[in-house]
Amino acid sequence: MKKKIKILFFLVFLTLFSASTYAIYRVLMDWTLKNFNKSMAREATGTVLEAFNRRLETIENINTDWSSWDDSYQFVQDLNNAYIESNLQEESLQTANLNLILYFDETGYIVYKKAASLGGVGDTTVPGEVFNYTTVSGKINIPEIIKSGEQESGLLYTTVGTFLYSVSPILTSAGEGPATGALMMARYVNDSDVRELKKSTGYDLSLIDPTEVQRLYDGVRMEDLEKDAVIQEKNNMLSVFVLARDSWENPAKVINIRYNMVGFEDGYKLIAIMNFISAILATAFALSWGKIMVLNDTQKPYYKKGGSEKS
Repeated sequence: MKKKIKILFFLVFLTLFSASTYAIYRVLMDWTLKNFNKSMAREATGTVLEAFNRRLETIENINTDWSSWDDSYQFVQDLNNAYIESNLQEESLQTANLNLILYFDETGYIVYKKAASLGGVGDTTVPGEVFNYTTVSGKINIPEIIKSGEQESGLLYTTVGTFLYSVSPILTSAGEGPATGALMMARYVNDSDVRELKKSTGYDLSLIDPTEVQRLYDGVRMEDLEKDAVIQEKNNMLSVFVLARDSWENPAKVINIRYNMVGFEDGYKLIAIMNFISAILATAFALSWGKIMVLNDTQKPYYKKGGSEKS
């Protein structure tokens, strides 16, 4: 009877031990993997934002080449047709991947403007409500840029779209002044940016207008995005929403990055393996302990009445 009780005790012990170790391993693994995925999400956000900034650098480089050029230096003064025929046809803007190009004189007044469609993407006209005398959308101070001699670049959010832009004072090919005006190049943020970002980062992503994000995605609120990235988990997919701001800290685009969560299936397999090993060790320990107890019972000395040991 005592042996049966001990065996039952071993079985109960083994069951409780296995269940507790599985629960502990599962909780630890869940916590570790979730934190790992959140860390990966923030790393993905940094990668995408860095790639997005490189898209802007491309426009900056073109703007620098064209604004520090003797031909541009002369053109903003006389608007000669030779320059227009050679450089400002629609094909030229498409090659440079630009929607808009504007030339300002030394007072900040627009003396020439050109718009082009990029494969049907973006407006084909220079929107008058955006580009006004001496300022762009009431934000970019052209006379100040001419006076400072410094390039200004960034994101510009407007009611007609979000632009990548770069503005530079127009100087000679030697980079000397005085500046005769300023040159602005801009491009709508569009589907081509999404394709290039996907290609360069390897992430599935989309760009969303800030005014549309709450309508399109449950649980994503602008007040939360204003503070930090929003991370959602669903069906082993991680979806990260991060707010990209323009040069004046206004919401310009919401970037949504999506990818499969890492390691949960493998992690649970590891839990099962570790639990199996623990169960084997616990069984071996329990059996060894039980054997010792049985041996101790069988080897106990037996005494007769009167205290003498049985021979």
